[in-house]
Amino acid sequence: MPLQLSAKSAPKLLQEFTDSYTLSEEGFAKILGEILHFSIERFVENGIFSQEKFDQGIINDLIERALRKYPDPLPNRSKIVSEAQTLLNDFLNNRKVLEEIRELLLKAKNILIEPQAYFHEKQEVLRPDILVISLKEVILIEIKLRASDYSEEQVTEYIRLLKKLFPNYPIRVYLLTIEPPALKEILREGKEEERYAEKLSHSTQLSLFE
Repeated sequence: MPLQLSAKSAPKLLQEFTDSYTLSEEGFAKILGEILHFSIERFVENGIFSQEKFDQGIINDLIERALRKYPDPLPNRSKIVSEAQTLLNDFLNNRKVLEEIRELLLKAKNILIEPQAYFHEKQEVLRPDILVISLKEVILIEIKLRASDYSEEQVTEYIRLLKKLFPNYPIRVYLLTIEPPALKEILREGKEEERYAEKLSHSTQLSLFE
């Protein structure tokens, strides 16, 4: 998951700390993006997007939970917390984007948060951010801090994977950005017959490792 530091990623992250014990601009943006990414996924996972008002305590708690994944003391911690709070509040106050997200989630028979799948063609494990599985289609929501962080190559791999996992369903892809808040449709395939819909809607866990 984005916030989980492996033995390989942790040293790299620590190398981004400068001699003055502050984070580089790149390191700061990386951690900030991962904290916001984590927070929004938890909002989706816990059904919080269905609420009309958002408790500041919930926002602060999610940020604190995300920060536990990093070394303590964390350079620029107070600045990261302040920036994350500001961006999350701005995001959650954007009624247009929230309504668009709600409309997508209402289609769901099943929602998967970062499901892991081994993609044999690339010989690597892929983790799409959010999959919204409905009777008619599979929707991928890719979360990024900014639109400039979007990777077409990464999403293309996700699409190829989803076509193998859900060969009878059209794929729809959205890019969800946090700064500024926006939900943009990247791909919408044509409609197909609703075959195997019953089987899919009753599944609670996908066998992604095959």
